[in-house]
Amino acid sequence: GGVYVAGYTVSSDFPVTSGSAQATLAGGSDAFVLKLGLGSVMSVLSIGKSHTGNFTQGQIGATYIVTVGNVGVAPTSGTVTVTETVPTGMTLVSMAGSGWTCPGTAANNCTRSNVLAAGANYPAITVTVNVASNAGTPLSNSVSVSGGGSASNSISNSTVINANPPVLSIGKSHTG
Repeated sequence: GGVYVAGYTVSSDFPVTSGSAQATLAGGSDAFVLKLGLGSVMSVLSIGKSHTGNFTQGQIGATYIVTVGNVGVAPTSGTVTVTETVPTGMTLVSMAGSGWTCPGTAANNCTRSNVLAAGANYPAITVTVNVASNAGTPLSNSVSVSGGGSASNSISNSTVINANPPVLSIGKSHTG
């Protein structure tokens, strides 16, 4: 397996390998074809985040669902860490998911070390937050994944925060 890249160069010191058809620049520009071997195939972790509906100012226990998948061609290796970053206007209450250690190495993350096959997903993580009574809108909530032999990846989820309607009361009094 590998990837082929074609292009051209005007460099007089373009690096070449032994067995190259042409080892030096032979004009104003020269074409090249480069084969990049995959050498060690790798896992590629993806992350997704979703929520249902809008949240409301002062809401307690609002939830997001975080999913982690391996879209690479090899299984993961080593510890995978999912880190939650809540914006001003939200407070992280908890993170939990089947097979995940939450909290992991910090209060805002979950970890696991079991292998994830290529094309598979780990069980989802439920992130629970409280929304401040004065939270603005929209709020952008972020999450990232790292480890597992993959480059890090992150995503943000924009959440509309509805104003909490005022609570009205009516009083009646009588004198005499």
